[in-house]
Amino acid sequence: MYGLIGLFSAFMDTISFLLLRKLGFFIFLSNFISVNIGICISFILNTYINFKKTTAIKKRAVCFFLIGYLGLALSTFIIWIEINHFYLSEIISKIMSVLIVAIIQYLANKFITFQEK
Repeated sequence: MYGLIGLFSAFMDTISFLLLRKLGFFIFLSNFISVNIGICISFILNTYINFKKTTAIKKRAVCFFLIGYLGLALSTFIIWIEINHFYLSEIISKIMSVLIVAIIQYLANKFITFQEK
């Protein structure tokens, strides 16, 4: 289930990113906004559908968003490296960053955010 939710959240993140870029937003602002959209969707779906852990929701939300923002920082760094040093396209860079960050965030959220207390 986490994988499906992750794919959906990553899809919404990527689509939002492309739409914002098409509207003329700066690349890193587009990434910031789209990642936040993905984090919100992912937290809501994982909380209520996947992990079904609605206790300590504020604490879990803070943890989830902190992990998400660490992912945002890593994603931004990956995109910057891939575009400026490997000369990859924006969309390829975005997709690669989403895949790398998703694995790291899954592990962090499974073992930190949604662990049994």
